Amino acid sequence: ERLWAKWHALWDPRPFVRNMKMPVVWSASTTDFFFPFDCLERGFDLLPSAPQLAVRVGMKHSHGPAGENVPEIFQAADRILRNGPDMPRVKSFLVKDGRISASFDLKGRKTKGFDLCWTTSDGDWRNRKWEVRRTLSAAGDFTAELPVDARAAFVNLVLDELTGEGTYPESVVSTKAWFRPVPTPVPAVSAGFAAVPVVRRNSLVLTHP
Repeated sequence: ERLWAKWHALWDPRPFVRNMKMPVVWSASTTDFFFPFDCLERGFDLLPSAPQLAVRVGMKHSHGPAGENVPEIFQAADRILRNGPDMPRVKSFLVKDGRISASFDLKGRKTKGFDLCWTTSDGDWRNRKWEVRRTLSAAGDFTAELPVDARAAFVNLVLDELTGEGTYPESVVSTKAWFRPVPTPVPAVSAGFAAVPVVRRNSLVLTHP
């Protein structure tokens, strides 16, 4: 408990993320060793305004080319500091009746198409296998049938322009992810006790009524 409290006091980013006022470009990976994908998604939700997301399947967590040479970072710097062109923005994202749909405001940019990214794996996010299926299109709207056994999915808009960077030659704009709902089991409790949720650890504390 002491270590848990110390970590939150020193390194928990949530109090800072909630108050960020600058433009945010969030570059992330589906299989980051240190940041599980579902935790990253919760981080997106804390921002006071919608960030520009660039999520790549299988990108490694590291300094140098693998983690820092993503073109969206340089494009954002050009846009903010040099009055460069805007990046497309997500207008809507929906999963309903077995279909996944996304709509983008292209901001005048040319696009190559869409990547539907999904995983059918369960368990540790770091070890899940992801699939990517590209649909060629110059439009800003995407819809497709969601694989019936998908556990999580998102859509990447792929820009039709070379970045000049060897690590990632294409720029992407990502939707947030959809996660298949998981039924929450009802914990068994002894007679005469009540289960009270504790947000701190998503655990349960038994209290006598």
